[in-house]
Amino acid sequence: MPLIVHVVDDLLSAIQSVTLSTYILMTMLAMGMKLSASEIVQSFRRTRVILLSVVANIIIVPAAAWVALRIFDDLPTAAVIAIVLLASAPGYAPIMAARAHGDLAFSTTLIFLLSAVSVVSIPIVTTLMFSSEAAVDVDGWAILRTLLIFQLAPLVLGMSFRRPRKAVAERVAPKIANVALALVAIAVLAYAVDVARADGTPLVDLGWLTFVVWIGITAVALVSGYVAGGSDEPSRRTLSLHTGIRNGGLTLLIAATSFPDTGAEIGIIALVVVMYPMAMALTLKWTGQPVVANETAD
Repeated sequence: MPLIVHVVDDLLSAIQSVTLSTYILMTMLAMGMKLSASEIVQSFRRTRVILLSVVANIIIVPAAAWVALRIFDDLPTAAVIAIVLLASAPGYAPIMAARAHGDLAFSTTLIFLLSAVSVVSIPIVTTLMFSSEAAVDVDGWAILRTLLIFQLAPLVLGMSFRRPRKAVAERVAPKIANVALALVAIAVLAYAVDVARADGTPLVDLGWLTFVVWIGITAVALVSGYVAGGSDEPSRRTLSLHTGIRNGGLTLLIAATSFPDTGAEIGIIALVVVMYPMAMALTLKWTGQPVVANETAD
């Protein structure tokens, strides 16, 4: 019996690792294939909003997490890792932004900008935030390596492929993205099996306070993104959602590669389940409130 259990554990671990890493690679590749260089360049002329977008995502959200973890300093280690990684991750909500009548060109720019900046910011932010956590050992270089391989490289590759083969890229990208979604569904199912087989109650062990803290951080993210979006309503909606929805898939990959056997992956999935309904509520509200972008956006 112990041998069977060991085999099942190894199989689940392999499924989680392969599906997560492939999901991120394919997602970033498909994303790169859909990014328009001209739209990115055009949006980058809005210097103030671009800078505020980085501040909201890279400074304000991690700062909110840092303050919360200083106030509630007795959260389980798995919860702390999950909160720090999600708060440090870039925002990613193109589908919600589109449904909320957001600025699609700005959304494209945010995907590129936050993906590129986070390659540097995540290792720095996580190292700083974990420096006071004796129970957490963080390797910033390992996180940087993961981000370069699984996030930046396929993003650049996708954009490079799109430039000479735009029609092919636009046709293939949705198919790659659909396969990626299937892979992350398999990964989440494998984690669900892990939870069902685990001794004790991993979700209950996170504690109700963990969820309250994350609800507060997500609220700060949504509000700060909206405020930082300038005077243009579509841009405000876009930045709010791109700030409030953290990249759970990327966070899971970092947790699996840099923080194995901590229970952080289960914590991340649980917090993502809390995060999405909050953003979805705003999306549904804005879906029924179409707007026209200001001609003189910031």
